Amino acid sequence: MTTLILSLGVVVCHPAGPSVVGPIISPRRCTKVKKGVGYRAQQRAQKSRSRELNNELVSFQLKARQNEQKIIRKLAAKFNTRVGAVERKLQSSQNWKKQRRTSKRSALLGYYTRSVNAERAAAGKSPISYITLQARVKKHPELLDFGPEKTEEIVAEYEARKKLKATGTRATALGEAKDVDGTAKVMGKLMTNLRKRTHAVSFGLVAPTDRKNTLTIPAIVDAGGARYMYDRHGMTEAEVAKDFADWAMSLGKGVDRMSTTQLRQYCTKFIKNGLAHTAGKETRMNYDNYPNAIILNLRVHLVGWPEGCPWMSPSAISTISQLRCLARAINQKECYWKEVESDEEQEQIEKEYADLVEAGKRPTPTGQSRATRSDKGRKRGKQRKSAAVEEHDSRDETSPDERESEDEGRDRGRGPGRHKSSRPTATAKANAAAKAKKTKAKKASNATSPIPLRRSSRQAESSRLKRKRRERTMPKIMSRARKKHKSNKAYRNLLKQMNKSKGGTGLPKTTTSAAMTVAATAGASLTSAEKKNVVKGKKGGPPGHRA
Repeated sequence: MTTLILSLGVVVCHPAGPSVVGPIISPRRCTKVKKGVGYRAQQRAQKSRSRELNNELVSFQLKARQNEQKIIRKLAAKFNTRVGAVERKLQSSQNWKKQRRTSKRSALLGYYTRSVNAERAAAGKSPISYITLQARVKKHPELLDFGPEKTEEIVAEYEARKKLKATGTRATALGEAKDVDGTAKVMGKLMTNLRKRTHAVSFGLVAPTDRKNTLTIPAIVDAGGARYMYDRHGMTEAEVAKDFADWAMSLGKGVDRMSTTQLRQYCTKFIKNGLAHTAGKETRMNYDNYPNAIILNLRVHLVGWPEGCPWMSPSAISTISQLRCLARAINQKECYWKEVESDEEQEQIEKEYADLVEAGKRPTPTGQSRATRSDKGRKRGKQRKSAAVEEHDSRDETSPDERESEDEGRDRGRGPGRHKSSRPTATAKANAAAKAKKTKAKKASNATSPIPLRRSSRQAESSRLKRKRRERTMPKIMSRARKKHKSNKAYRNLLKQMNKSKGGTGLPKTTTSAAMTVAATAGASLTSAEKKNVVKGKKGGPPGHRA
């Protein structure tokens, strides 16, 4: 495992290195500079001179630009043309720049520097800086005279090194991550400046294709266009970045390295999403009735279906070779969705599909998307306004002729009898009447009986014994209530109400358990004498009580 120790900490790189194997950019090596006497003063003086030179160059460029603009305007007025046309011919506009070529002097100077330092390293001496050798070459230009053949070779080598730096592979995963981060920042600045100049919105997505490279983080470069995914597709920036990263991982894995499940998902998503995007609405793919359901109704067509893959849903294909054939066609953009723009194009597509049907490569289209109604062409009977089930005697209100026509319509499979909810049958009416009669008898028996009917006499006897047991335990309940409560006002008010309702008989023996519980918990704090009077029905009880 490779470990790079930096000033900020320790970064562990993946031992496998970068994902792409190719020409590797050699990492930079800083040469150690010997600092002699007065080194810092020389550096400060050099920086000061460089700063003054930059200021002079800026002022010179401003003056030259002003004079150039005056000349351009005069020429445009003289020849009755636009200023932009003169600028383009003069190639002085900021939007028109010459392509930068390889500097021969830079290539020769670099080769000379490497040669001198290689000789000094072989002799055990320290290398000389590029700036020092540049000053030496400025005084002695003959040092760069290597001959025409050698010069061409040096320039070609220099161009190859530039190309390697632009498109080569980084030696470490950390180098890849830094390269991605720096490039994304530069792209963001360019897109933001483009928006300021031209009012054009844009956004970009960055994600690694190698699952082992965990240092490169998926990111979105936004210049006002990332909101498009949320407004049109309902996806936030985080969801878009994750989805794009998953897609990039599958793309970097390659079709040959995908499993059967991954190939099915890849092909199915392409067919589903491509159809919805091309048709402009969410719909399903129809393989059996493709000409009528897809070509005729939606005016779209799937072009480039490979011959080695059967015409069916990818989720139903079990052979991995057939799935790979379809995935390669999709990946190489040979299989894609397109709109059918004209009737002539539609006829041509239908003719090609008919040829494939004759060859046995496509199923015969059904012709219609749904089955024909079974009662098509027959005269329907009179429809009822309500589908609710009526009472048993509702049929008696109809005339015999109407009942006869309804029975005939029911036998033929049409009319009111054809629908289940239009009119109840004779069996349903009889069952409803029996159920209503049984419910009515049960209500009548409950009204005449003082005690609700029980399922058995044993349960009724058990309930009666429980009520007597509650009446016997009433003094104990009152004693517990006295301990918990200090005021007997609530209990006296309860007794007043009971006396009024029972005609002044006090607390009856038939008081239900619910009333006893309320009386006990209402707050009865009585003395022992009052409690005995309440139970035995004597005088001296609470106000309002009568013996």
